[in-house]
Amino acid sequence: MQTLFEFAKKVETPRTANAPAKVFSAEVTSGTAARVLRVSQSTVGRLCEEGRLRAWRLADAGWWRIDYASLIELLAERRG
Repeated sequence: MQTLFEFAKKVETPRTANAPAKVFSAEVTSGTAARVLRVSQSTVGRLCEEGRLRAWRLADAGWWRIDYASLIELLAERRG
């Protein structure tokens, strides 16, 4: 009779078993927001500047980070 240890050695584990889990981020880049909304990155920047998306700029680079919840809200609003 096999021991539990011997049985476990025979069971294949997926390659991602030791990979770190992805952590959900509450913010997205302007590129991701553009893909979700199906608009250009410059349009996303304009939406951020107008306040239609809750967003902030990264200090040195000036890139936008957009709040995920506001992105979903705007998407739902656009879909009616």
